[in-house]
Amino acid sequence: MEDGYSFPPAILAHSPAACLPPTAARNSLAASAPSGRTGSLRRLAKLSHDRIPSFSSSAEQQPAEPSPAATTSAVAAAPSFRPNSLPHVSPPLIRPLVSNQVPNSSPSLPARRIDPTPRRLDSSPRPCLNTSLDRFSSDIKNEEVFRYDWPDKRATSRNHVGKWLSGGKDSSFVCGGWLLFLPLKNQTVTPAIMGIDCLVLGAGQEVGKSCVVVTINGKRIMFDCGMHMGHHDDKRYPDFALIDGPLDCVIITHFHLDHIGALPYFTKEYSYNGPIYMTYPTKALAPLMLEDFMKVTVGRGGEEKFTTDDISECMKKVTLVDLKQTIQVDKDLQIRAYYAGHVLGAAMFYAKVGDGSMLYTGDYNMTPDRHLGAAQIDRLELDLVISESTYATTVRDSRYAREREFLQAVHECVEGGGKVLVPTFALGRAQELFILLDDYWERMNLKVPIYFSSGLTKQANIYYKTFMSWTNQKIKDTYAMHNAFNFKHVVSSDRSVINTVGPCVLFATSGMLSGGLSLEAFKKWAPFKENLVTLPG
Repeated sequence: MEDGYSFPPAILAHSPAACLPPTAARNSLAASAPSGRTGSLRRLAKLSHDRIPSFSSSAEQQPAEPSPAATTSAVAAAPSFRPNSLPHVSPPLIRPLVSNQVPNSSPSLPARRIDPTPRRLDSSPRPCLNTSLDRFSSDIKNEEVFRYDWPDKRATSRNHVGKWLSGGKDSSFVCGGWLLFLPLKNQTVTPAIMGIDCLVLGAGQEVGKSCVVVTINGKRIMFDCGMHMGHHDDKRYPDFALIDGPLDCVIITHFHLDHIGALPYFTKEYSYNGPIYMTYPTKALAPLMLEDFMKVTVGRGGEEKFTTDDISECMKKVTLVDLKQTIQVDKDLQIRAYYAGHVLGAAMFYAKVGDGSMLYTGDYNMTPDRHLGAAQIDRLELDLVISESTYATTVRDSRYAREREFLQAVHECVEGGGKVLVPTFALGRAQELFILLDDYWERMNLKVPIYFSSGLTKQANIYYKTFMSWTNQKIKDTYAMHNAFNFKHVVSSDRSVINTVGPCVLFATSGMLSGGLSLEAFKKWAPFKENLVTLPG
């Protein structure tokens, strides 16, 4: 092994693209993405040859071309794991559970070989995963790869991951209904065997409700505490009753509701008084998001489970974290935040307990956009990575191609006398598009008005001006001459804008046309063919 790395990381990919149900896992372990157009998971794993070591053998052959029959999955592996031969696989570190049984936490359980008495043993040929730094490819090998079928989804919602002795044999892929674990070969013998226990309360096989409780060497950490915007009942919130022990801390990666929306409810209903860690911009913007959600819900006649007082009490428990600042939670547990891009204040969090360490990415962006930089992280020696992977297998055009298409469509519509509706979320995506259109309007000398709905978006713009240090380098470099968030052509407006005569562009919430001014404008403008609705996501 190179660079003295004893333990290459096991990478746990979560969110819908990364979680294969057992039936899908039996058909495919991995697939490739076209060279140069891969998803964000691969780019995080890659970063650079200088940051991440390679464990590849010099005798390895060049990866074969992707198999057409392979199904895309969002497995992200540490570089160089290339199982060319898996004739006999050690039992996976999954505790045996019966159907519908809620497992108990065992943070101190040592990693050891356990016979889980699987329901069925399948030894048919499987695709093998190639995770070269240069490309992903899938080769169908004719060796036997043993795979376990588990009784139900609940049985794999909690998993025990740890270091174990490979006995000279390659480790197996362990796949369940919620999570996909990737134990790696080349595990080294060590007397101090570390245990990691993952309880996935949300975002394991869905978009939204991000919440993962990780126990590492006896320390229990909750990463994110989000709500699911697609549900209006108890399914909106994670099932916190499954947490069977006290938390040492809660970490919030950013202010989006699918990552922080359940936090006031959790702290109130479960009397949580421990530390909550987040960055400065996240703490500033989170109350705006939560209060806006509460007002919209009550306005629709719904009943919300927390109040403005609950939000205030929750925020009093917050400890602020700066980028790359090491926080000593207690004598054993330390955490550190890294720049994630995505939205203002978003961070990836590194946690270390004794000899065990892990990284929880939250949502991140590996390419800079018009107002934020790309994710940045130190070279770390990790035992586990839990990565966002919603778009890991999505192949998209370049950002510049998408922007050009957007600008062309908007320009053609307003030149033809039409109105353009851009449903968007108030924070993050809206500011990026404001910068894009404001610059384009200036260059093209266009006079058509661009409006955004006042309220949350207007408040958000103020915070974006305040936290300029979190933006990309171009905005910081030109700040002395020009503040990119002082828009010349983009102005706020009230609801009367939907009655405007003549062409215009309107940015309005909500971003998915589920309510608010965007839905009102859609109903009024949609019948006229000269108008345009574009959903930027």
